[in-house]
Amino acid sequence: MRILWKKEDALKLGVDCEDDLFALSRIVQKGDVVSGISYRRFKTEGLRATSGEKKRIFVKLKIEDVKFSPPNLYLLGKIIEGTPEQYVEKGSFHSLEVSIGSSVTLTKKWDALSRELLDEAVKYSRQAKVLIVLIDERTANFFELKNSLIKKFSIHNAFSKKENSDMGNFYSKIFEHLENFKGPIIIGGPGFVAENFAKFFGDRSTKKLNLVHCSNTEYSGALELLRKGVIGKIINEQKLQKEFEVLESFKKEISTNSGLAVYGLGDVKKAAEIGAIDTLLISETFFRNAENIITLAKKHKARLVLFDPHDDAGKEFESFKIAALLRFKLHYQ
Repeated sequence: MRILWKKEDALKLGVDCEDDLFALSRIVQKGDVVSGISYRRFKTEGLRATSGEKKRIFVKLKIEDVKFSPPNLYLLGKIIEGTPEQYVEKGSFHSLEVSIGSSVTLTKKWDALSRELLDEAVKYSRQAKVLIVLIDERTANFFELKNSLIKKFSIHNAFSKKENSDMGNFYSKIFEHLENFKGPIIIGGPGFVAENFAKFFGDRSTKKLNLVHCSNTEYSGALELLRKGVIGKIINEQKLQKEFEVLESFKKEISTNSGLAVYGLGDVKKAAEIGAIDTLLISETFFRNAENIITLAKKHKARLVLFDPHDDAGKEFESFKIAALLRFKLHYQ
């Protein structure tokens, strides 16, 4: 997620992937004010409510309900204002549909949890650089996704109708550009070439490739993956993997009775007060019960891992609510 501009408690937010939509569904609450571009059916006299022409409007809503239904987010609320005025009835209900590539302006009272969720979404968006390689028999087009989708370069296969293309050499050239890339790699295309390359790559590297299908190898093919939520899902899986890694480290310290992990409000608070926390683990459902502990932990440069109660790692951690990996043992241990 990107912050496009900020003015006091109002933020204009850019949505780049499905994970941003999910983050937004956790941030927006009843009573918040959201504005953006939408469409509203204009009812003319004598026509049914479902008839008439859809008109493009700018609308500001006071939110009543939030519904996340991939690949869209629906924000339902009462219209405060909007333009053109002849197509907008103040006080009536409207559902603002938010999709990948769109932007909305959110005004709210930002509590600690909302800020943490926003910071996490923005930070992860900045860090998550994805390489997308779309391949057919003739060309491999390389795209990079970070804050925007950019075509980087192409590799062309020497191809002649009279001669068989040298696919081994073609694959080797692609392989050279993937070997040292640190982030997620997505391989796709319209036919079987991407699948064949994935096998070629797997015989030579232990690095994971994400194999997908798209209709073409051009920029529009990469956009297709964005719109379908394929890229957002892969990014989210990377985030979930990091949550599991922290959870497994915590469980290991507990099972070995090393003294370098604690859980429960009392012990975690004590660790925070003396600067012993290296990593603070907390469920989103418990966040508002532990804001003082979070402030103390951050003061001592502790890392914060916020568990989403809806994903697998979050569900497993939910029984703990709050825990910590320690820099050193507490004196009573």
